[in-house]
Amino acid sequence: MAEKTLTWASWPPNSTISLCNVTWDASYRDIVKFSNNADQERYFNRLEKDVIKNSTMVKFGLPVDLPIAFNRASKYNYMIVDNDYDFDDKRKWYYFIQSVDYVNANVTRFHIMLDVWQSFQFDVKLGRCFVERGHISIANDRQNEDYGLNYLDIPEGLDLGNTPQIQEDHGFSFMQPDMSPEIGKNAPGILIMSTTDLTVDPQTKENPKLKTATGSTVNGVENGISIYFIDSLQGFNAFMLMSSFFPWVTEGIIGIWMVPQKSIERGTPVKPFGGKTGDSGYDEAIYDSIHMYVVYKATYDDVSYRENNFRQIFARHIPQRYHNLKKLQIYPYSYIEITLQNGSSLIIQPQYVGENNLEIHESIWASAPGPRSMYYPEHYAGGEDLNASIGVVDWPRMVIVNNQGIAYLASNAHSIQYQYNTADWAQQKTQMGINNAYAQANAGASYNSQQTRLGNQNRNASNAITSSSLQQGNDIAAQQQNTDYILSQVNAGVNGAMGAAGQLAGGNLGGAAGAAVGTGLNIGSNFVANEQRTATRNANLANTLATNSAQVSQANNFSTASTNLSNQQNLQFADMNRSLGLAVASGDYANTIAGINAHVQDAQLSQPSISGGMGGDAFLYALDKWMIHLRFKMISPAAMRNVGEFWLRYGYYVQRFLIPPESLMCMEKFTYWKMHELYIRSSTCPEEFRLTIKGIFEKGVTVWKNPDDIGVTDYADNDPLSGISY
Repeated sequence: MAEKTLTWASWPPNSTISLCNVTWDASYRDIVKFSNNADQERYFNRLEKDVIKNSTMVKFGLPVDLPIAFNRASKYNYMIVDNDYDFDDKRKWYYFIQSVDYVNANVTRFHIMLDVWQSFQFDVKLGRCFVERGHISIANDRQNEDYGLNYLDIPEGLDLGNTPQIQEDHGFSFMQPDMSPEIGKNAPGILIMSTTDLTVDPQTKENPKLKTATGSTVNGVENGISIYFIDSLQGFNAFMLMSSFFPWVTEGIIGIWMVPQKSIERGTPVKPFGGKTGDSGYDEAIYDSIHMYVVYKATYDDVSYRENNFRQIFARHIPQRYHNLKKLQIYPYSYIEITLQNGSSLIIQPQYVGENNLEIHESIWASAPGPRSMYYPEHYAGGEDLNASIGVVDWPRMVIVNNQGIAYLASNAHSIQYQYNTADWAQQKTQMGINNAYAQANAGASYNSQQTRLGNQNRNASNAITSSSLQQGNDIAAQQQNTDYILSQVNAGVNGAMGAAGQLAGGNLGGAAGAAVGTGLNIGSNFVANEQRTATRNANLANTLATNSAQVSQANNFSTASTNLSNQQNLQFADMNRSLGLAVASGDYANTIAGINAHVQDAQLSQPSISGGMGGDAFLYALDKWMIHLRFKMISPAAMRNVGEFWLRYGYYVQRFLIPPESLMCMEKFTYWKMHELYIRSSTCPEEFRLTIKGIFEKGVTVWKNPDDIGVTDYADNDPLSGISY
């Protein structure tokens, strides 16, 4: 009885053999899962086939010879065997026709292989397995749970092409090039950091004043510099104009940045340079346009941009053909690139944004040591915040040009004045020396003249003494002469009288007369002699006095003339020396002053210096393109087609242990499975074929609901079934 049982291994005589064609093949790339035996039976019953009654025993592994012509047999690829014995469970076996051989004109030999799946699909039950890939991931009702992180965020390792394509570009400006603060919170202002106090009256370059910065506290950050904010570019222009007159103050500026006004909370208003204009020639009203403040708070920390339901942007750019492929809406197939168009960017993966809305947070620090702003998505990757951010660390930096001529004059004002004073003193000192020498020369000439006069006076005095002595000697001689003359006259008279008396006495009148005449003659002779002696003495005295006087006068004249000549020479030399000294002193003074003036003039041609620092990224600001761009990017159409078609055919990576649905169907028409460690339960399927079925699913297989769809169905025409999850 057992020998007559129809099994997969042997067919008893009179078994019914049906030859037909099916849409699947022996590679087991595609299999059909019928809902039940009746459904399977209906399908095969409607196939066009040849039915043959075999009258001989057929054993497993041996070819089957059937009474059918070769050409007719060659058109079939499938064989169904059944037997109508009523003593056993009715069962059909399904075989693939691998090849046919010609036996004779009416007999063809069939080489067959059991279709394990169709023969045993209702004998086995698939248990838990590790699903590597399949359509169950597309049909998973929970695939968007936690925005795709739980199920979709699995790398596929597919070629995504070279350059993603921008689908939409949204964005917002954080600073715009407008000269008016009415533009709003994005209007630019000027942040100034200085080592000098910019609020003190600097006075003038001739008498400058400079005060060191007294320090600052911004948001609790202490710094030794002073930090100021000017709320408009017009005000900064006016500040630069006034700064050109006080370079000794602005040389202390170490940084000037352009920052958005919203980042600065205005503190105490101050007037630059104490509101003074110095010798600039400008009225103090010019400071009315400069709104300058001391900075105490320099931060901005808030959401600056919100994109509601941002994932819909990706959804509307996915072709309708791939509308079921939700994985195309996550990274790396779709993502948001935050960029400043300066070469740096931040990639936002949609699946890591923990909200329906995309919010971009802006954090700005606008103070020392340098301003910066950072932008990051909120609720990203559990709260990465600044760890996933893009920023501006190169804000436009500007400079103030310092007039180095004025700065030099101001910084050397007292030194230059000292040099002028030194030159004046040197000239005065030289002139004093010259005048002193000239005065000494004059004094010497005066002393020489006085000395000559003293000599003359001395000679005159000596001459007077000599003359007096001579006069006194002459007077004495005159007295002696007079005495002698009187005596001689007396003697003559006495002698004459005595002689006459004697003559008379002797009676010699003639003798007496002669004696009297002789006496008279003697007296007259004595008188004449006395007169002559007097005249001679007086003449000698006069001659001596005249000679002495002439000698003294000559000596005095010579001495005076000699002294005058010497004085004239000395005074001429003194005049010459004085003229030379004055000329040299004047020349030295003029040369020294010229040297000082030359330094002053050269200073006016000194190359200007700058305060602050030229730098920063002003290019995008100037073009009004300095903004945060949110570029919604997706892979290129070609890459999307490649990826999309692959997923339509094979589904996503699953990488989970699960129990597949009993129907094995997750999609309306076909479902692909690639499993590992598949457990199969069956009490009727031999181990060999259980392993075959396991191998079918572990190598990857597409399960079809309708065999007629195999090979002709557009893979996109396969919507997911509802109620599928894992």
